[in-house]
Amino acid sequence: HRLDTQTRMVQCEQTHIFHEVIPKPQGVPNDVARSLRSEYRRRTGTREVVVRPRSALLLLLDIFAHLPEDEQFRLTRLKVESRRFELDGHAWSPDSAERIFEELRCDSVLHVNPPRMKAFQNDVVKFQLTGSLASSSAIEGRSFVAQSGKR
Repeated sequence: HRLDTQTRMVQCEQTHIFHEVIPKPQGVPNDVARSLRSEYRRRTGTREVVVRPRSALLLLLDIFAHLPEDEQFRLTRLKVESRRFELDGHAWSPDSAERIFEELRCDSVLHVNPPRMKAFQNDVVKFQLTGSLASSSAIEGRSFVAQSGKR
């Protein structure tokens, strides 16, 4: 399910870019990425294609796609800056915060540090997770901060 969602998002993004680059296409080709590379080479007269950095939105998608669906928690802050992220929240137990960490750690794209936790009030645990993209991913010069939300 997660892979299907990511695939559809990438296909939609590629189709949108295709329509921006080629305003009146004959139709959207099956392999949009290949057509965009070909169009780039045609317009620049080069054989090389410059690969764009990975979008911060894709990092957010990776994070949200790996948050446990059957665990209750409150996400209070999510900061994405360049290749790094910080996630703050409230969990109803230390085990819940640990589970969030374990789920995020399962994503091969992310390197996640163990959570920092402290007791809050009414058995609620405040937690902070920090991490970064694995070295094979590329995201540069992008920032995004989200404040206060529920899951």
